[in-house]
Amino acid sequence: ADRLNQIALAEAKFEALSAAFAERVWPFKFRSVKVVTGSGICGRGSGDGGVNQGCPSCDGSGMVEEFDWAQEVVPVS
Repeated sequence: ADRLNQIALAEAKFEALSAAFAERVWPFKFRSVKVVTGSGICGRGSGDGGVNQGCPSCDGSGMVEEFDWAQEVVPVS
């Protein structure tokens, strides 16, 4: 939840900056995008995939995506 709050605050900051920049250059906005950085062992079942491979976090594979968030510039038409 803290990470989502940080993202929301960053988006608000970038929206304010983009409004000032758009007046001087061109209109655009920022969008949060998920960037996959690798994979790791699922913490819910310690990598065993759960009972009958039914883990909802890793879909029974025992591995989960590791990711970070980035801001992307998107032109406004």
